[in-house]
Amino acid sequence: MTDPTSNTQNQGKVLCHDGSPCVNIQCSVCGFIMHVHRTQLPANYKDYELRTHCKRCGTELCLPPITDWTGDKKVRLAKPKEK
Repeated sequence: MTDPTSNTQNQGKVLCHDGSPCVNIQCSVCGFIMHVHRTQLPANYKDYELRTHCKRCGTELCLPPITDWTGDKKVRLAKPKEK
């Protein structure tokens, strides 16, 4: 199966084309798969949920705190922000 985010596998870690660690996330509304770079997050990212917008449908999404950057290529499902 082809990785839809075009990430590469290197020594057990998911890396973006620029070599930075990232995590794959999927919009639970439209199914689009995207990725977030670890370098884009603050140092204390493990203490907070991640909020982002789907690049396809624009839905504001929430993802539980990311504590695992091991690069298992698991796609994490992001749910719409609760109103």
